[in-house]
Amino acid sequence: MAGHALTKREFTPVIHNTVHRIGLRSRYIRATRLMGTTLIEVLVVIVILLVGILAVVQIFPKGFLLLSLSRKSAQATALAREESERLKTRADLLPEMILPINSTLDDVSTLPNELGPDGASVAIDGTLLDSANGAVGNWAMHSGANRFRLIVGEKHPIPSPRSVGGTSDYFGGLLMPEFGPVDPSVPISVTGNELSKTYGLPDGLVQRGTSALYDTIDSHGDFEYFAVLPTPSSATLYLPTGAEERQYLVTAYALVTRNGQLEKRLFRNLPVTAAIATVGGSNTYPLLQVNLSAAISAKLGVGEALGSLELDAIRVSRAFKEVTAFSTDAFEYKRLNPALGTLLFNPRGYSMTISTSNGRAPLSASLDYAVLDWRILHDDFRLSDTRQVEHRLPLGSIKTSGTVGFDGTPQRGIPVIEPKPTNGSGLTDISDTQSVRDDHFVVVDTESGGVFCEVDPANANRPALIVIDKSVGSFRFIDADPTTVTATEGKLLLPDGTIKLVDVLNRPLRALYMANNEWSVQVLKAASQYSLSPASPGAAQFYVGGTNVALGGVTTRLYFPACDANQKVTIDEVNFIDSNGKRQQMVGQDFVIRFRTGDAVGLPAIDLTDVNPAATGFDFSLTPAKAVKGASIVVRVLWNPDSLAFSSNKVSNLRKVDEWGRGWRRSTAQTFVQRGENIR
Repeated sequence: MAGHALTKREFTPVIHNTVHRIGLRSRYIRATRLMGTTLIEVLVVIVILLVGILAVVQIFPKGFLLLSLSRKSAQATALAREESERLKTRADLLPEMILPINSTLDDVSTLPNELGPDGASVAIDGTLLDSANGAVGNWAMHSGANRFRLIVGEKHPIPSPRSVGGTSDYFGGLLMPEFGPVDPSVPISVTGNELSKTYGLPDGLVQRGTSALYDTIDSHGDFEYFAVLPTPSSATLYLPTGAEERQYLVTAYALVTRNGQLEKRLFRNLPVTAAIATVGGSNTYPLLQVNLSAAISAKLGVGEALGSLELDAIRVSRAFKEVTAFSTDAFEYKRLNPALGTLLFNPRGYSMTISTSNGRAPLSASLDYAVLDWRILHDDFRLSDTRQVEHRLPLGSIKTSGTVGFDGTPQRGIPVIEPKPTNGSGLTDISDTQSVRDDHFVVVDTESGGVFCEVDPANANRPALIVIDKSVGSFRFIDADPTTVTATEGKLLLPDGTIKLVDVLNRPLRALYMANNEWSVQVLKAASQYSLSPASPGAAQFYVGGTNVALGGVTTRLYFPACDANQKVTIDEVNFIDSNGKRQQMVGQDFVIRFRTGDAVGLPAIDLTDVNPAATGFDFSLTPAKAVKGASIVVRVLWNPDSLAFSSNKVSNLRKVDEWGRGWRRSTAQTFVQRGENIR
């Protein structure tokens, strides 16, 4: 009851119960203090803690891996975007096309996404072998990004002359390929502007005695030739001659019979020499008759026969001659650095113009070559002030020298020549200087084609002239001449072997380097111009579906070689028939080349019904498709953090490579540009 006071009789039991409970608790506390913690209890606690800690720790490696992959993915995207933007600003230097490396055998069936090695097995030393166990080359050079590395028709204006050495022999127009270093095992060809073609014979053609020279009463341009095809298997060309010996390169497609089967084959850069000639009665130089059919037949193997030629696909260009000393002939060049691919052109070519069907045009040089390795990365830069003698590369973790690579074989470096670090006399390849020079990093001066020395060639004991931090991908120049206060000078090895002190500031520099995880920055490009093929299309060709009974195809489709899958083309004019039988026309239409399900031809194509569902076929009363042009380039960045080890089992090694290839990561940037112009 609220407010009721306890009597003495009621309060006494409460006191006794409380004291009893306090006594029991006190005795329990004293007993616990005397007993302590047992070993089993400690072990149980430790086990519980370990289980918890291990559960938490397991999260960190996966988290770190995800963070690393995310960071590298961002780097790959940035690299692809940066290279894509660079190419857009240099659209005039884009090649005609980039093909699979084995396309010299007219194999354009390689798909862009085929990254595995093109071979039957791999030896323990990393050599790729074909089905007959013949050596193809290092497997990494025929897989991944390196499947597509044949550059065709990279066009440059003849550069302005400059001195790149200590003597007048090294005065000329310096040119560096856009995607060098170049593969020395694949012949490089250098040609001038393509000759314009005229069908039929010129009037008044008269043979000079029994020679292959023919005079004509027609006036003909110095860069014009005539082509006749009296029968499908015979073609004759008439090429211009002059007061100096000329070399021409002829490219043609032909159908070849092999084992009773017809196959299409590309014959690229067939050489033709036109000797020195004198003017004739019409005060013009004679024409040289060339039996193209005989030249192609000479290239055929045993049991093969020439079937027919595609006259429209024949191309002729005058070739530049490789010389050791320049003459009065403007069509000359010297090869300065075989590894970098630097060329020096006769200074006479800089101001030279030639006749074309559209008037006179400046002389240009077109290069065909193979990229040495897309894993050799480029970084173009300038050092703008004395505080910026250090430069950081887009990727860190540069490969180290003298170690094995990710596949257990010796690492392949950048084969750039640099002087021995002794007394400066004589040159040597990098393989002789592994202990003193990094073969996965080099700085090139693009103004002179020279290479900056990483060590002092006159004093091996002197500190390095270029200090490289491979872990973060940065480097800095050390002043080679401390007596100069206002400049940071480096020692530059010029193409003639002389060494020159130059200020590194404000010079156009290019760092070439190779990064860990097999990073590569690759460029894929559709052909600049496509021509019509009556059969299965080769490089830079298309086929109109249904026009060849043996090949077949859908009548609303244009088919392209497999290597052009996923590229974009623009067609200036398409003439077609709609479902009502009316003639229709598309102008300036873009298409994406892609594979279509259920198409028996088995080639990627564009389809008119993608734009106009009423289209039923092309209008052959007019030209079905005019000016079919490639309109895109693709920059693809690949990297793979995994590793592998070869054994003596060659077939098993190929499986290991395929398994390793599943670890490819990639980032792609596609840009819509045409050669010589930016269209979007």
